[in-house]
Amino acid sequence: YLSRRFEQSRQSDEAESYSRTNGRVRGVMSCDDLMDVDQSDPADLARYGPTPIARHCLLARRLIEAGVGVVKIRDTWWDTHGDNFEGQRSKCVNLDHALSVLIDDLVARGLWSHTLLIVLSEFGRTPQISASLGRNHWPKAWSVVMGGCGIQGGAVYGKTNADGTEIASDRVVPADLFATYFRALNIDLHSEYYVGNRPIPIVDEGG
Repeated sequence: YLSRRFEQSRQSDEAESYSRTNGRVRGVMSCDDLMDVDQSDPADLARYGPTPIARHCLLARRLIEAGVGVVKIRDTWWDTHGDNFEGQRSKCVNLDHALSVLIDDLVARGLWSHTLLIVLSEFGRTPQISASLGRNHWPKAWSVVMGGCGIQGGAVYGKTNADGTEIASDRVVPADLFATYFRALNIDLHSEYYVGNRPIPIVDEGG
């Protein structure tokens, strides 16, 4: 009631934007049952498992089934500057399991063909092991995994040299990745958005 009175007495783009944002927040709050993973089928909870990444993958499936357009799963503590081998062992096992169950579910529910799955990180890791048995940031070469939306399964594109320090062939830059994402989603690569009068392309030139 107070929001409506405020908007009616102050006709402006800012007031309208505030009301739209409030409406979206109320919409999210009305979906609290959807966000409660514990209300999932017990068989699903058992298949995914109790780890944080597993529960996040199950929540992602629930959101995709409900029609949410973009879902991000964030998994932390991969930054193994020390004790890399022990740290990666459990992380990789948990990710492999949760991701495989999520993919199986998306396929079984007919969602895989129009869901684009992207698994990536902000950095690669140094090929060399440090004195603290860790691996540091390495921006020169690392991997991205993609699937769904017609992406060819089992394909490998790009190659590093023998010790993984440099890209040897088929270099991929961020513009190429974004072009691939949008093409898989049937979005025009040459679309532009505007900030004021300034056109902002969705893919950098040459991607």
